[in-house]
This record gives sequence, structure tokens and C-alpha cells, in this order.
Amino acid sequence: MSSLRVYLGGTLFLCGLQSVQAADVSDMVAEPPLVYDWSGFFVGLNAGDGFADEQTIRVKPDFGDKAGRLELNGLFGGAQVGANWQTGKWVLGAEADIQLSNIVDSDKQTANGVEFNTKGAVDWFSTARLRTGYTIDNLLIFGTGGLALAGMDYKVHTVDDPSAAINLSDNYTATGWTAGAGVEWGFSANSSAKIEYLYTDLGKKEIGSSLSDDSYFKASPSFQSIRMGVDFRF
Repeated sequence: MSSLRVYLGGTLFLCGLQSVQAADVSDMVAEPPLVYDWSGFFVGLNAGDGFADEQTIRVKPDFGDKAGRLELNGLFGGAQVGANWQTGKWVLGAEADIQLSNIVDSDKQTANGVEFNTKGAVDWFSTARLRTGYTIDNLLIFGTGGLALAGMDYKVHTVDDPSAAINLSDNYTATGWTAGAGVEWGFSANSSAKIEYLYTDLGKKEIGSSLSDDSYFKASPSFQSIRMGVDFRF
């Protein structure tokens, strides 16, 4: 009987020792924690605010004084598509977006004794950009830049003065560049939220009269924007 007790005790001890050893080995070969993956195609939505520095409108050749001072500002919203490729901590990507906007301003000024109404607006704009970012797990810090297009609408005309009737207007597609930076936070495996700043320069445009005179003014639209958005990867 005592031999049986010794045998059973030894067996239980060895089984316990094997369990402890197995647990230790299991801990040693446990899989490393998952790393957030930014790779893949994505689609998303965004909205934001656009604002510009003062733009002086001078009607030439006869009205060198300020005919208007425009500070374009307003809200916009739209959609984006793109793709990311991750290598280690770095993420490379490309993104294109299109926005409908209400970035607009109007003014009334008197130049050389003649009263003018002026108005400028960004009806829509679009960008195609490259992105380079650095990841801290599910946080992506990135810089971005590329091409920009925008639908511009300008109007400058005299008010109730037939002797100095001037009507300058143009609705055109401006081309330029854009650059900025932002941060993006992955809140689930395939979804993320972001905020980014962009500066957009749309070049200069000489806008002539729709009448028979030689009046014109130079438009130089550029604006800054801050937008928030969400992306869904697949």
C-alpha cells in the first residue's frame, strides 16, 4: 500500500511539473502583438472650412484704386478615394478628392468716384496628391502635396452709372498646386478618422470685360483649408 501511495504521488508530481514546463514554453513562443495595418485601397467622406487672405481687385486701366477687397471663406464637403502601402513604420499613398464649396465673398467699393460691386467664389475644387507618413501603431502622421483644380467665379461691375458702365466676369477652371499635413487615427481594423491642413494656390488670371472696352482686373485665388474626414479601407 505504501508503495502504491509513493507511485501515485510521484506520478502526480511529474504531471504537475510537465504542466508548468508546458506553460513556460507556451509563454516563450506566444505570438507577438498585432501591428495596425494601413495598407489597402480606401474611400471616404470629408468636410471642412476654407479661408483666404485679402485679395485686392483693381480695375484697369482707368480705375487704379481698389474696386473691391475679397476674403474668400466658407464651408465645403466631398469625397475621396486612394490607396496606402505600408513598409515598416512608413506609409506611402495617393489620394484624390472632389469638393463642392461655398467659399465666397463680396464687397462694394468706390474707385475714382465710381461705385463697384465685386464678388468671388470657389464653386468646387479637386486635388490629386501623394502622401508620406510615419505610424505610431494606429496613429499616422503624414505630409501631402500635389495638383489642384477649382471652379472659380468672379464678377466686377459698376453700380447705377451708365457713363462708366463696366461689367467684368469670368467663370473658369483654375489649375495650381496644394500641400499640407495631417494626422489619421485608426479606430477599427478597416476604418480611420483624420484631420488635415492644406494650402492651395490657383495661380493668376487676367479677367477682361464682356463689353467693348479694354478694362480688366487680375484675380489671384489662393486659400487655406482645414478638413476632417473618415476613410474605409478594403
